[in-house]
Amino acid sequence: IGLGGTEVKVQTWKRDWPAITVRAVGEHQIRNTAAALATIDLLEDQGDVCVSAGFGASLSMLRIPGRFEVFRRRPLVVLEVAHNPASFQGLATTLRSLLPKAHRGKRILLFAASRDKDWPAMLSQIAG
Repeated sequence: IGLGGTEVKVQTWKRDWPAITVRAVGEHQIRNTAAALATIDLLEDQGDVCVSAGFGASLSMLRIPGRFEVFRRRPLVVLEVAHNPASFQGLATTLRSLLPKAHRGKRILLFAASRDKDWPAMLSQIAG
């Protein structure tokens, strides 16, 4: 896992997928990619699709604006549209793994949320 993406190696009941580097950053993206590849295998087993050829390459090109999007490297500016406590937990885990305590320095968080969001729980995930 790095600022440039996440390397994923998935093994399903059907095959060992070749390693894929997806642009999405974070440990949770490993689970998301594994779920997508397992879904492809399931659909192929049911005869619904035959898209596995080239699917890994397509995943590696997928870009999701606002999902741990590195806007600038110096200083590091990351854009993230986390909108619930679970997605904020993923953000917090990713930040802690990419920026160890010894290299953290000063941090600034610009946060906005709709009234209907559980913002105290969201911010508690990133505190500390």
